[in-house]
This record gives sequence, structure tokens and C-alpha cells, in this order.
Amino acid sequence: MAQTTHEAEAPSVCDKCGLHVPRQDLLVRQRRSFATKSRWFCPTCVAVRSQRRETINWVLMLLGVVALIVGGIWIAPELRQYGFSLAGYLAGTVIGIIIHEGAHALVAWAVGHRVWRIELGVGKRWGGFAIGEVHVHLRRLPTMGFVISSPTQPRFSATRTAAVLIAGPLSNVLLAIAAISLGAAFRGLELIPSQVVYGFVMANLIMFAMNIWPREIQGGPLALKTDGAQLLGLARDLGKTHREQLPWMVPSIEIAERIARDEDELALAAYEAAPLDGTEHTTMRINAMVVYTRLGQFSGAHAIGVELLEDDTIGPIARALVLNNTAWAGLLDGQKDRAEVFARYMDFALETLPTNAALLGTRAACAIAMGDIEHGRELLEQSQTHDPDGGFREIYLAWLAAADMRQGHAEQAAENIAAARALAASSREVDAIVKHYITAPG
Repeated sequence: MAQTTHEAEAPSVCDKCGLHVPRQDLLVRQRRSFATKSRWFCPTCVAVRSQRRETINWVLMLLGVVALIVGGIWIAPELRQYGFSLAGYLAGTVIGIIIHEGAHALVAWAVGHRVWRIELGVGKRWGGFAIGEVHVHLRRLPTMGFVISSPTQPRFSATRTAAVLIAGPLSNVLLAIAAISLGAAFRGLELIPSQVVYGFVMANLIMFAMNIWPREIQGGPLALKTDGAQLLGLARDLGKTHREQLPWMVPSIEIAERIARDEDELALAAYEAAPLDGTEHTTMRINAMVVYTRLGQFSGAHAIGVELLEDDTIGPIARALVLNNTAWAGLLDGQKDRAEVFARYMDFALETLPTNAALLGTRAACAIAMGDIEHGRELLEQSQTHDPDGGFREIYLAWLAAADMRQGHAEQAAENIAAARALAASSREVDAIVKHYITAPG
């Protein structure tokens, strides 16, 4: 197979540190805004800039919270006599998150958007339910959440989008006002201690401040923008050409949500029905790679990846995911002779996402395919360490079986394959691993 163009390009220079870095080493271009010229940054500078930006955001947020508390006491001196109730604060946080995300979803539905998913909390998922076609996921720590929705109108509406974004923070302010009013109304009855009301109110005001402050929240490979950041971007982009609803935007969200629900056939149908014209976002094509892979169409997924690797304008995280999906699809397609090339892809990708379970698993697969069994086993264990939900358990067991077979442990390999099939009886990925690396390991 022909090498992708990014492997053969001449070195480039990082605009920050002046380091000469080949394009194949993930030199990335980031647009700071639509109005400014793009600049090039090496992976190290990107990581430093992201960490510095996150640190500054947290310092400013903490200063804002302190100012909020001090300002509240200055405006209402009687608050000094109230102790801070941790119970009230925790109750305000949990209830505030539920109301906040519920307000986003309700307003999105009211303005005609399709609501796909509501996430309440972060960390390991421990439950969930569905309200019609809306999936609600409950996670371990109730510290934040988000709503996935997509517009259904053919033309982008800034007013509708702004209403959806404002609904969440506004609900926290209204909840704080309601708590103050109820606390004042029932103060004489002493049903609710003033300390509890104070903690509840402060939790919602802090939640309002944290959401309205324009910043990004890093969550592994994801960077979630706060409501304030999205509103700022919305105001900045008004009047520009992308006010027209891009043809890939709605199907891109649908594809991602179908994948999350394991509705692979529907995801593929959404991708094939999308009016693709070359302007579609990288995320949509990455998701298409996932769909093709899960449906066993590994050569199709690999072909999309090869095309995407020729695009030197995608950001570092997207490029890491493209490298991973390209290598993964190639391995499952039986391209054993390119395992060393895929391993190099993964080394580049892991510079950006060094603790990503999927990337570590793919790098382990490359090592096993090249015959470096012990290194492959070590990487598999690292992958499991960073996969607390066990989402890749059957893949881990399948590659463990491949390593066993390479070392002549046929019985152990059979046990691991049986365990993998017990977890995912119809996994085409497990089938491909068995076909190319266990029954024909050479």
C-alpha cells in the first residue's frame, strides 16, 4: 500500500519553540479563532499551552468563587452568623446538576432540537434509564454533566442555540433564588436550618459561575466547553458563512450517539445518507471508521484513515484518534506486514494521549503482531489499568490469547478466547483477531 503523504513531507518548524519537527511527528496546526492566521505547534508546546491554560482557568475560577462568597457576605452581613452546611452544599450540587442539565434538555426540546443523551456526573457509569428516545446516564461523581442534542432545522438559529445554552446557568440562579425565598418564608417555623439554605444557595451560585465562565474542561481525550465558552463562540461567529447549517453537523451527532448505543447498522445508514461533499468534519469520518470497524468492514475503515492522515490541518487529539483507528483497522484487516508502520503510528498518537486505554491496546496489538510478545503483554496490562469500565475487556482477552498462541500456550489461548466470546459473542473484531493472529498466527 502506498505511503501516506504526511510520512514523506519535509520537516516543519514550531512557531513557539522553533524546533524542527517532521509532519509525521504530529506537528499540528491550531486555529486560535476564525479571524487569526493559523500557527504550527509541536506536540510538546501544545501540551504545555493546554496545561498552562487549564491552570490559569482554575486560578481565576477559585478567585471568582472567593469573590462571590465575600461579596455575598458584604451585601448581606447577616450571612456571617450562618455556618456553612456541607449537607446543604452537597444537596445543592446534586439537585443543581439535575436541574441544570434538565433545563438544557427541556429548552432544546422546546426549540425543536433532538435530544439524544443526558449525562449526570463523571467517572464510572453505575446506572441509567431512558425517557422516550433520550438516554440518561448516571455516573459516580455528581460534579458536572452535559447534554447531547442536535438541531433539526436546515438553517442554523443563533437564537435557539443561545436559549439552550443560557437555560442551564439561568436555572441555577432561579434555584438559588427559590431556596432563599423558601428559607425566608419558613424561617419562623425552623423547618430548614439557615446553614443548609446557605450551603444550597452557594452551591448553585458557584455552579452558575463555573458554567458561565468561558473555558474548556479537559476530560481525557475530550475538551468540553462551558456554556459561557459556547455562548462566546456563538457571539464571535455571528454573521459568518457557517451560520448555514453544515450538511454533516446533524448526521455527525447522530452517528456518534448511535455508536454509543451500539446501533451500528443505524449509524452506518446515517453516514451513508449524509450529504458528504468534502466539507464534513473530521469527527464524522472518525466515527465512520468506528462504525465500519464494528461492522467488520476493516478495509473501508482503513481507507478512510489513510485519507484523513493526508490532512495536516486536524488537531492533535483528532490526529491521535485517526492514527489509532487506522492502525487498528489495518491490523484487523490482516495487514501483518505493516505492523511496524502501525506501531510507529501509535507511538506518535501516544505522545498526545499517553494514558488512553484504546491507544495502549492498539500499540499492544502491534507489538504482538510483530512478535514482541512480552512488550505486548505489558502494554495490555497498562491498557486494562486505564479502562476502569472494562469497555475493552473482550479485546484485551483476544489479544492475550494471540500472545499465548505465539508462545505455544494453546490451552490458555483457548480459555481466553472463550472468555472473550462470553463477553461479546458477536464481536467481529474478536473474530478478526482469531482469524489472523490465532488460527493463522504466522
